[in-house]
Amino acid sequence: ASYLVYFSTERANLDYVSAFEDGLASQWEAEADLVSVGAAEERRLDAGLVEGGSISGTVTDTTTGLPIGGVRVCAAGGTVGGRCTATIPGGGYRLNGLPGGEYVVEFEAANALNYLRAFYAETTEFPAATKVPVTVSQTTPGIDEAMSPGAQILGHVSDVASGAALAGVDVCALGPPPAEFEDCD
Repeated sequence: ASYLVYFSTERANLDYVSAFEDGLASQWEAEADLVSVGAAEERRLDAGLVEGGSISGTVTDTTTGLPIGGVRVCAAGGTVGGRCTATIPGGGYRLNGLPGGEYVVEFEAANALNYLRAFYAETTEFPAATKVPVTVSQTTPGIDEAMSPGAQILGHVSDVASGAALAGVDVCALGPPPAEFEDCD
């Protein structure tokens, strides 16, 4: 069988750029080589990863000015489809392993935190997002974001016939027109 082998540094947020077995950095690279392995064959692959750049900053609440921990911060652009990390309890983050280029940075707090999704610099619209430059082996600091608390929709989901509460049902709200995203809980 043939496989596309990818070495990902994202989960550990390492300072290295993820790459395919053949060294291509783009996770969307259509020309990446397939690795063939027979049924009982053992295949050794070695990887050499290059250092990337980083983006860092702090996320705070627009109302209180207090830091927000647990916000998902993602960068998309260049040859990266999306690289993410989360803010620490003090609101700080450092997103590592980015190839040099320009990135749109998104801040997503999810339902448990109840903040509106935002893009750097303080916009909720993707097209208006300011692109952040990243240089290999350097950190682009000060990419801070103040997030606004969101509205809430509360309710109860039950079986129509019995009235019994139903667990495990996803409830989703599609964003206001033009509907560009949905959020589920």
